[in-house]
Amino acid sequence: MEINTSYKAFERSLLPLGCFSLNDARLAFPDFDRKRLTEWQHKGYLTKVARGTYIFSDFIRSEHDMWYIANRLYDPSYISLYSALWTYGYIPEAVFVTTSVTTRKTWRVERGRFRLDYRTVPPSFYFGYELVERNGRRVRFAHREKALLDLLYFERRFDDPLVQEGMRFNFTDMQREFDMDRLRTYMSFSTNKRFHRRVRIFLDLMKEHA
Repeated sequence: MEINTSYKAFERSLLPLGCFSLNDARLAFPDFDRKRLTEWQHKGYLTKVARGTYIFSDFIRSEHDMWYIANRLYDPSYISLYSALWTYGYIPEAVFVTTSVTTRKTWRVERGRFRLDYRTVPPSFYFGYELVERNGRRVRFAHREKALLDLLYFERRFDDPLVQEGMRFNFTDMQREFDMDRLRTYMSFSTNKRFHRRVRIFLDLMKEHA
């Protein structure tokens, strides 16, 4: 069989997965030769994202596709923190790392254009996201309020009000768009005193900028 023909069949079968492993390939094609993965990488058909995990090189055509890969690559996880806050328009600087929250161990992927950062929360704080669908691909994406709370949960430097001020949050839109009852409910799921203090600092700053 010609390699192009076999590749097309391979792509048709595995493309819906987004990213795949050798085991996925062999489930679809029991006699699959792993050397094909190396050949197809050299031809530019495939990109290795992490150890043992590949995507089709033309799969990612939008930010949503990158989020989909981030969800799939490390499950369970959802897009949050800087990526979500920038998407909502709450921070001014563009984000070049896709940031996620997970219950698994902290992990970072840096391979070519793939820069993915996963931060760990306890299962009791893994919530506050919705499914966002585009072109048939569903992505777990943080609610506005949870994206902020996740950031405050992790960033110890936000103990300093001047550091929070320096983030140049879009307080006007946040005040208009946040569900404050939801924010306070979500906040209550953590008993971390430093986290609660950071939230109070943020709320005071938001009032000042009203």
